[in-house]
Amino acid sequence: GAHLLMDGFLNRYDAAIVITGDSDLVTPIQMAYRELKKPVGVLNPQRLSGPGHRLPRKSAGLQKAAAFYQNGVSWNQLLKAQFPDPLADSHGSFHKPTAW
Repeated sequence: GAHLLMDGFLNRYDAAIVITGDSDLVTPIQMAYRELKKPVGVLNPQRLSGPGHRLPRKSAGLQKAAAFYQNGVSWNQLLKAQFPDPLADSHGSFHKPTAW
C-alpha cells in the first residue's frame, strides 16, 4: 500500500494493477484512485477452478475501491502461464518440482 501511494505521489505510474485479495489494501487503493486520480485495478489471485480450488470469495471493499476488479484466475490460465519444463540456464538444465 505504501509503495502504491508513494509512487503515485511521485507520479511514477499512470495506472496500476494490484494483485491481492487482502482488504487491508482498500484504503491505499481508494486514495490512489480518488485523490491522486491514478486508476488502480485489482486482480484477486484466488483460483476459480482446478484441483483443490475453494469457493470464490469476493471482496466487496476491493471491488468498490478499484477502477476495475477481476475475481480470480482459472486453472487453464495458470497452466498457460507455466514456464516450460525443463528450463536451462548457465548452470545447466533443471526441472520444476513435481508438485507444481
